[in-house]
Amino acid sequence: MHILLYGYGSHARRIKSCCLDYFKECKDIFFSGIKRQKIDTDISLVSSIDEATSLYGKINCVFIASSNSSHLEIFKKCLDKKIEFIYVEKPATGIQEFFESSSADTFLDIKYIQIGYHFNYSKPLLSLGKSISSKEFGELIRLDIFAGHGLAFKDEFKKTWRAKDKDALIDTALSHLVNLSIKLCSIEEYYNLTTAAKYNEIHGIKDTQHVSFCGKQGALLSISSSWGSPFEQSIKAYFSNAIWEYDFTQVVLKSPRDSFDQNGFFQAPNKSIEKYNFEGIKSSVFHFLNQVTNNRCKKHEFNNSRLTSVLLDEIKCANYVSP
Repeated sequence: MHILLYGYGSHARRIKSCCLDYFKECKDIFFSGIKRQKIDTDISLVSSIDEATSLYGKINCVFIASSNSSHLEIFKKCLDKKIEFIYVEKPATGIQEFFESSSADTFLDIKYIQIGYHFNYSKPLLSLGKSISSKEFGELIRLDIFAGHGLAFKDEFKKTWRAKDKDALIDTALSHLVNLSIKLCSIEEYYNLTTAAKYNEIHGIKDTQHVSFCGKQGALLSISSSWGSPFEQSIKAYFSNAIWEYDFTQVVLKSPRDSFDQNGFFQAPNKSIEKYNFEGIKSSVFHFLNQVTNNRCKKHEFNNSRLTSVLLDEIKCANYVSP
């Protein structure tokens, strides 16, 4: 198994670690990498796909984990070299659009493409999506998603690309949450988009982004991503007959709505708790490698990357600093 990592930074190293975990019983796994600047590293770095193939044989799959702006260019190179299994890290700008505008012949040799929005492969979130679509707990009224990362108060933060790139928070952290909301609620069109960036006077940057919009059924989707809060992630879905909460360690379900005390007054519904530790990118990488090892054609999973990009672009245009 020859795995090519196109771009070999910190995220690609996490992908490699997941691959090693997936293939832990197999010894015949080889990694090559392409990086603009050659550095001392734990894999063999080459300058091109041709060189990787010439030195180490057929490439079974590729993970494109380079800078966001280069995703489409590299994707086209992988198509040209007929790499059958292609994983593109989010936001994968232009990938789905290119696929939809190309002739079928362009993709004849490609068995599977996956865009790496990894929340979409988490078991509890997959379960939540099914509950929303099936109306298991009644109508969805509101979905709240919050992700705090706590980076902005580190001394070295101002020197990093996250502080210098004005859209970094949107492109990296918020994009996952927007994409997840689209997936969970099967959003095809969105309405009443509002957005605000919060300026933090202590360290002098916009470290928090708020977004809200509605789907066609009228449920409110409220999303916040922050580099200025403590590290915490949470998702809360309000249904007409239940409240579903996930703090990335456990799922809490409060149901049914019609719970009464001895006097006939509403009281808090019964609560059930199920442990679910979040696996990060592991579930997404494992899903992709399942297709690689099975060596079969499968419907490509673009994970709503086109609609996500459209919505993110509108957020950037509408951005303002709250007073």
